[in-house]
Amino acid sequence: MPSDLGLRGRQRVRPNTAAALIDFDNWYQATPAAMIQPVLAQCLSEVTRELVSLGPYVEFVLVRLYGGWTENGTLTARASEIAAAIAVVDSFPMPLPAGDRIVHGEVVLAQGLYIAPHVDLGDTSRRRIGPPRLRINGAPLPVGCLEHLESCPAKILQKFTKTPSKSCPVESCPVTATTAFVTREQKMVDTLMACDLLDLTHDEDVVAIAIVTADSDLLPPAIHSRSLNRCKTLVMTNRPNWSQEHRDLLSRHGIEYRGPEL
Repeated sequence: MPSDLGLRGRQRVRPNTAAALIDFDNWYQATPAAMIQPVLAQCLSEVTRELVSLGPYVEFVLVRLYGGWTENGTLTARASEIAAAIAVVDSFPMPLPAGDRIVHGEVVLAQGLYIAPHVDLGDTSRRRIGPPRLRINGAPLPVGCLEHLESCPAKILQKFTKTPSKSCPVESCPVTATTAFVTREQKMVDTLMACDLLDLTHDEDVVAIAIVTADSDLLPPAIHSRSLNRCKTLVMTNRPNWSQEHRDLLSRHGIEYRGPEL
């Protein structure tokens, strides 16, 4: 018998709401030296103003920040920093430049489905011991490297990360690749954003949606969302990761793009 998810845990969306679905790590990594608080403030300001520009009817902005927020059942250090920044960055209510109105809003860490926040999806951050397998862009050295095969740092690193048990290239050093490296990965973030996108698209009170990501994996749900012809859709990024082909595809389906070009 299917589980009764329904809408029993879903928050009610206010009339004339614009939703901003933000993969925050995508945005933040473009300026890794910056502090989270000013980057968050800039992101919220830019996204809100773009959403409001889509029409004069936006009264409330729902901002959901996505990322690898939990590990072993608790917030990661990074998620705690962002949660603290949300409390300090008081973006709403936000007066618009024209001075004709004020937009209200809410900013939350998206730790579960918007339609069923009571459902525990598990951790969205995974810590994996050891490095990913690295491959040389060229053979036997990267294109453009000087011909010093034995001393080439890229080649040395490639050999060191070949297997988890590979030993350090420094003579007599006991460290292995497993000991030396750790990799952190996000889990379920794109699919969570896609589910929320389609859920909010079906809501009659949502008049516009911004998908803020440098990841073109969200292209199919963006097109699906817009094909329902329910609300205006916008893709935003501050990194030139969306190809011209993808931007043309967005345009043909009535999805506006805001961001740098390749």
